[in-house]
Amino acid sequence: EITPIEITPIEITPIEITKLPPYLRAVTVLDPVGNVPAAVADTVHRIAVARWRRWRNVVAGGLGVLIAVGAGLYFFAPNLIRKGSGEPATEITGKDGAMALLVPAGEFSMGDDEWTPRRKIHVDAFYMDKYEVSLALYAKFLRASGATFPSQYWSAADAAAHGDLPVMGVSWHEAQGYCRWAGKRLPTEAEWEKAARGSDGRVYPWGDQEPTPALANFGKNGAKLFADGLDAVSSHESGKSSYGIYNLAGNVEEWVADWYTEIFDSGDVWNPKGPESGAGKVLRGGAWYGPPEALQSARRYFVNPDDRSDDRGFRCARAMTQ
Repeated sequence: EITPIEITPIEITPIEITKLPPYLRAVTVLDPVGNVPAAVADTVHRIAVARWRRWRNVVAGGLGVLIAVGAGLYFFAPNLIRKGSGEPATEITGKDGAMALLVPAGEFSMGDDEWTPRRKIHVDAFYMDKYEVSLALYAKFLRASGATFPSQYWSAADAAAHGDLPVMGVSWHEAQGYCRWAGKRLPTEAEWEKAARGSDGRVYPWGDQEPTPALANFGKNGAKLFADGLDAVSSHESGKSSYGIYNLAGNVEEWVADWYTEIFDSGDVWNPKGPESGAGKVLRGGAWYGPPEALQSARRYFVNPDDRSDDRGFRCARAMTQ
């Protein structure tokens, strides 16, 4: 048997509306029942919640629009959104006055399974000279350093008439000396091949099309080197690489930093720099009198670093952190 519990009603004395604060008296309550202040407070609460929800929806909608616009700008107008964001410049000018272009970091296919084994190599971002070092720039270096040109070919050159031709007849040591003077260095073999082949494994700097005189300077038999052999460092625009670098094939072979080797460490795939010593220093790119197959970007040769020849030239590189 359940005994009912007697509940004694509590008498609540209504408070006159005139005694409510002004901000509550301003609230209209339709058909209040019971405690008027409680009804007013409940109405105020409901109004506040409704307003908060409206503001929340407005803010959320606004943020959504901003995010969508920002994403669109980032992907479809990168030059607008990323300008001044701290990303590296796509081109810089060195102490020697030579323009250098950015070669972005990334993986590429190095080698061709004929001259060297094909393998995936990662190279950090770096800058590579847009053009081969010219006679005019090298003459500037000689004047600044007080050195003299040691090559037998120098006497046949006219700095005024031939200043835009690539310098040649320099040894590896002299090429490295110039790059150091300019605040740069010779590129590694991996950097040079990345600059020439890009990320798509192309056979030549311009792509897979066979060489033509419009694309590169090769196959010449000019008796006069400066008149019939070499071309200007800014020539063959249609033969430039995917990064905008000129004459990586033909004109003059280019010294790189590495010692030559035919043995490659399978684990050395991150910015490889070659062995500590070797029989000679590596040359890349083919020359003005070479055959078309010598222009393939994976081809490599080596000679004594003291060697000077009329087909030896160079360009410089610079690391991002240098």
